[in-house]
Amino acid sequence: MRKSIKNLSITVLILLATFVFSTVAYAAEIPAATDEFYVNDFADVFTAEEEERLLDNAVTLAEESDGIQVVVTTVESLDGDSVENYAVEMYNQYEIGKDDMGLLILLSTGDRQIRVEVGRAMEAYINDSKAGRFMDEYAIPYLSENKFNEGLINLQEALIDEIVATVEAESESAQTTQDSEFASSAIDDIFGGILIAIVLIVIVLAVITLVKKIIAKSKKKQQEIDSLRHQLENTKSDFKQETNNLKGVINSLLAEKGTLKTAYDTLKNKYATLNDRYERVKILYPEADQKVSDMIKEEIRQKNMALAKKVDEIIGRVINLQASKDIVQDVKIALDSYSRLTKEQRAFVESDISRLKKLYDESVELKKEYDRIQEEKRRKKAAADALSSINSVIAGITIGKSMHLRKLKDAMAIYNNLDAGSKEFFDKSALDRLNKLYGDAKRDKEEEEERRRRRKEEERRRRMSSSSNSSFGGGSHFGGFGGSSGGGGASRGF
Repeated sequence: MRKSIKNLSITVLILLATFVFSTVAYAAEIPAATDEFYVNDFADVFTAEEEERLLDNAVTLAEESDGIQVVVTTVESLDGDSVENYAVEMYNQYEIGKDDMGLLILLSTGDRQIRVEVGRAMEAYINDSKAGRFMDEYAIPYLSENKFNEGLINLQEALIDEIVATVEAESESAQTTQDSEFASSAIDDIFGGILIAIVLIVIVLAVITLVKKIIAKSKKKQQEIDSLRHQLENTKSDFKQETNNLKGVINSLLAEKGTLKTAYDTLKNKYATLNDRYERVKILYPEADQKVSDMIKEEIRQKNMALAKKVDEIIGRVINLQASKDIVQDVKIALDSYSRLTKEQRAFVESDISRLKKLYDESVELKKEYDRIQEEKRRKKAAADALSSINSVIAGITIGKSMHLRKLKDAMAIYNNLDAGSKEFFDKSALDRLNKLYGDAKRDKEEEEERRRRRKEEERRRRMSSSSNSSFGGGSHFGGFGGSSGGGGASRGF
């Protein structure tokens, strides 16, 4: 009777959770688990060595604890979903843990959210409070500094240690607990009826909560509509104000047009008066027109002579100097001053322009040679500094091994950052040695990864062949056991 009541209660709770989550939760697309299963590094957080470490921890736990599974998954984004919904969906899709004894550590690097999702049975060992405390102590200090790999490794190992210690302690007291269960069965039957009543109350509360959420969403939509209406009113007001401003500008331009017309009419009248006087002067003094023309020509000639004299003064400051890289700008100023003169103005220049041009050309050549020498010195120094830095990075490396690959990459980066000119002065023998060490290290790394891949494949085949003798089914196949989560666990932002 007691078991029937418990089963009924659990079934009702499952139906309620399914109804609520399917109604109000956003279901993101959950990526399928990788072949490793225990480590799904979709956000590329771990190195190959770190992933191997996490995998060994999880596989050892599963093999030694009759199917308890701890899975670590990283994603770049939750695709707009909450970390709680995403973790529940992923946990259930992966079917983590035998008899619901599982745990999922989910990290979203883009959303900066982490959650520990706990299987139904596992909640007896890792409750919500403990999950949150473990994240705060072992993960958050690292995650807040973007050390995602260190935080997740610390958290996984701490949780596994806690699970192992708790399970072992419970195993020791299991016999005592079993003896007391019979005595409490009658009490359980009494409380079974109470539990059904509680479940019904929970259902009512869930429906009320759902209705409240729907009302809240409706209010939010209405607020958005009111906001858009307010923006429309403001736009109309701004448009009206802009129209009034344009009208003001048009009226101002019309007034300015009237002012200009009045000024034009005044000048037109003055011109008519002056032209009348000019005609009278021509009648009284026929030679006046020629004298005015001569006077204007002489005025122009005097101005041209004065301008040419100023240019002669500028040229005179440099024309007798020796050719030098330091006078290029001054000579150029003198040449520019001469080039800006008109043909008539140049006729009054007394300086030797051909000599000035020759001085400029010689000085430019000297400056080019100086710049070339300086650039060559810079390139040689850059090459020497790079060689010194590279030697300090790879000091002590005589054979290129995978463990040296990071250092050798840093050394290659120093060389590659040199410009093409500096590379011409780099020690070729040192470059050949660096290339050989780097190539050897890359090949050693590739061979190491191939050996690891083969070892994993052999281990997978061995476990598959011995799965029929396993005490807990397919746990060693790097897959789930059909476990599910009731939504227990804890989340943190960082």
